[in-house]
Amino acid sequence: MLTSSLTRGGKWSSASLAFLSIAVVQAVLNIALEACLIYKLHGRFDFTLAHTTFDSGFICAQVGALMLAVMALHVRSEPLATAATALDILLVVLQAAQLAQTGVLHVEVLQAVGICALVLGSAAKAWLTCRRLKKEFGWQVYRALGADLGMQRMFFCQQLLLALVIVAA
Repeated sequence: MLTSSLTRGGKWSSASLAFLSIAVVQAVLNIALEACLIYKLHGRFDFTLAHTTFDSGFICAQVGALMLAVMALHVRSEPLATAATALDILLVVLQAAQLAQTGVLHVEVLQAVGICALVLGSAAKAWLTCRRLKKEFGWQVYRALGADLGMQRMFFCQQLLLALVIVAA
């Protein structure tokens, strides 16, 4: 069974721990910045409910990206790890759209820091996924399923469908 080594009493690899720590730092930093942004914008006269809704939605999406990263490591799925990185890139686009709408200097600095954290974190997660986790997960799939390429392709398709179902939910 391809599940986390933590459930079998083992330890995660250094690449898995690095991926998880990047995801946690990225989520905590962006949630803190968004909470500060909500606080700073709340006193403005042109503050609307749309700002709070957008920022709250961004916080929920950041929590979802963190949960997706943890799930990817738990089920040892490269497509889920890639989906977690792609969700970070989508959050960069949403943050840039919000930056274009706000137009307040001290708020723009907070959003720029958040965008930089997302870009650097997603680049680091993409590098870890491509270089380290792909090999680690591939070796675990090979050990569990053997050398049959048909079985490995079917397992990869199942992992893609799992990623689509989780992201769509």
